[in-house]
Amino acid sequence: MSKSDADFGRMKLFLQSLEKYTDKNLDYNENNKNLPAPRLLPLFPGLENKFVHRINDFPYLKILEKEFSKIEQEALSLESNESHFLNFHLKNLKPGAWGIYPLPSVDENINVKFFPNTVKIVSEIPNRCLLYSWGNAVFSALNPGAHIPEHYSLDNFRLRCMLGVIVPEGCEMRVGTINTFWERGKILLFEDSFEHEVWNRGSGRRIILIFDIWHPDLKPLEIEALIAGFAYPKVREVIYKFLQGKTAEYDAFLTSVSEKNIFLSNHSKYWN
Repeated sequence: MSKSDADFGRMKLFLQSLEKYTDKNLDYNENNKNLPAPRLLPLFPGLENKFVHRINDFPYLKILEKEFSKIEQEALSLESNESHFLNFHLKNLKPGAWGIYPLPSVDENINVKFFPNTVKIVSEIPNRCLLYSWGNAVFSALNPGAHIPEHYSLDNFRLRCMLGVIVPEGCEMRVGTINTFWERGKILLFEDSFEHEVWNRGSGRRIILIFDIWHPDLKPLEIEALIAGFAYPKVREVIYKFLQGKTAEYDAFLTSVSEKNIFLSNHSKYWN
């Protein structure tokens, strides 16, 4: 077996699964909370998926806690003006209960002027998943009394990093079969391919910084291939149209990103 075959063996299996994948597969793990069940893409093979990861296994993320005061200051400036946040829509969630404010998206540094320190800190984190079309970097605000119902992410090859900024008592998240909590200035790292839901039972609005990193079991060439494949405009367009028909989680901001027809020049070699 050549080095190329060894590096791309799992990617080939993933693509073969994707070729055979239909919307009938979407519920295949949903009755087992111990298993990941991404709601769009097949499972990427050979990854150790678990509900919550130990932050000590990711020392490069400690910079977020070290620089927390800078991030907090910029998040509080958003909190002072509720209109900054975009409404995120979910079934059974009261309109306006959950808002997001995006940081960089698809290699575009948007909104840098509002929080330059946060953007700089996040953009320098190794293994960040911001060039992938569904890699997120947002401030997330959840109003008191809100409950985000159980849901799944699109894939199982990212980890979601959450930094608590404003965390009232009574804020809680269930991932799979365990319940966990945020702390101000501390990181919570979990896999959103498992069923998860969130509550704010407190009296104030909860604000956290969310961004994604690649799963640590992925090889560098696998990451490059995933970025290239899902950066292609036609691929994103097909998936977004699919999501429009299958979920209420469709967000106007993400739609606008797709419509920009962004294509990363350094990945054009895959599409010649």
